[in-house]
Amino acid sequence: MSELDKLISELAATARNTREAVRKAKEETGKEAAGCFLGFGPEELADAAGLLPVSVWGDDREIEKARRYYPAFFCAPVQQMLEQAMGGEYDGLLSAPKCAMIMPFYWAALRSAGQNFKTAVPHIPVIPVVYPANRKGRSGREFLASEYRSAGKALEKITGKKITEKALQDSIEVYNRYRSAMREFVKEASGHPDIITPYLRHMLIKAAGCQDKRIYTEKIGRLTRLLKKEPVRDWNGNKVILTGILLESEQILKKMESHNLAVLSDYLLQESLQFQTDAPVEGKDSFYRLACRFADLKFCSVAMDPEKSRISRLCEEAIENQAGVIVCIPSFCDPEEYDYPLMRQALDEKGIKHICLELNTSFVSSQAETLLQTFAEMERGREK
Repeated sequence: MSELDKLISELAATARNTREAVRKAKEETGKEAAGCFLGFGPEELADAAGLLPVSVWGDDREIEKARRYYPAFFCAPVQQMLEQAMGGEYDGLLSAPKCAMIMPFYWAALRSAGQNFKTAVPHIPVIPVVYPANRKGRSGREFLASEYRSAGKALEKITGKKITEKALQDSIEVYNRYRSAMREFVKEASGHPDIITPYLRHMLIKAAGCQDKRIYTEKIGRLTRLLKKEPVRDWNGNKVILTGILLESEQILKKMESHNLAVLSDYLLQESLQFQTDAPVEGKDSFYRLACRFADLKFCSVAMDPEKSRISRLCEEAIENQAGVIVCIPSFCDPEEYDYPLMRQALDEKGIKHICLELNTSFVSSQAETLLQTFAEMERGREK
């Protein structure tokens, strides 16, 4: 097995068993873990407080215990996260007293998530962060910076460690290096679809969420350098662009591979949108710099964008690269469902092949499989 294959296998194994990966990361770093739910939770704050930030997204499962708190037609990732927590899957990983779940409030469905979590899982403290809709103006940036300061104080109370300006600056530098390395990786990976399949691409990105970013950045940088040494081979399949919240389905990702579909790029909240934008180099302080990062974010449904720039960007990239588009929406996800009619209209007008996969339970995934097969056949027909 080559060095490249070993590294790919190692990172994929990390993402495959996140619980074990977090346990090992805690041992390696000597840190307790803090959960960061649904992306953009200020991981730099947790890092500066001496904690190990861990990404929390839920997973594809049937909901039982969480039904006591949510109706069946509620945002899928929120229900899945609470189901995991109520089942004890975070116990031992998020260990009281020095642990927390950082809970972002982007849209209406998340307003009750923190309160329900506090009631259902009282031994894990919740730190809420409210994100402004009017995020680009000075007032929005100042508001979010104040939310980060409040979250920082809550973390200081939990850990007993003060978040100094120097510590937060250092954490921002660590995360900016990580984001830069990830952008380089996904760019290089798109040129090697014979090596980096849709499933492996997802797993390699996902592995970042359960490791210290300093360690992970070194690994993904080394993987990218090894990938650059590989010859670029002709690809006889089709390429697609993913967009939405997440595509956390091994079944669907491996079906994409069997249908000879490769991922050109993505605009997924769980993947490339996490590292699309760096914190700026300058700002009145590091809390404000972190707020500016969210303000500068593009192409994301949970960050208000009246111009819907994601739609025009998707059309441009799809036409330029002769790629199809796959929209990935968790069941009952309001921001994505509001955007999709406009997106569909624009893609249809431009003649861009696309499908919308609504993913929640294994039953829905089976329906998505059929849609994916039809889409792959349409793409092959276009090629001919």
